[in-house]
Amino acid sequence: MTPPIKVLLVDGLIEKVSELDKLLNKSFETKNTLMIVAQGFSEEVVATVWNNNNRGIFDVMLARLPQSLESLNVLNDISAVSGVR
Repeated sequence: MTPPIKVLLVDGLIEKVSELDKLLNKSFETKNTLMIVAQGFSEEVVATVWNNNNRGIFDVMLARLPQSLESLNVLNDISAVSGVR
């Protein structure tokens, strides 16, 4: 059976890997796939996640929201359909 996918919604920019350290470690320990949706990610965060995904350490997906008027309520919409509170 496939482990569940956990979703993290961030209304802002994730600049440092240290902001995600506990979540990434938990994803590794539980073998759960983690999807992080934010308005942006620093190069450090993208490179760290990419390298660890390629090495099979964990399975983390990064999704960047476009900053526009059309995407103003996208976080709320994702929260509603994915059951995130």
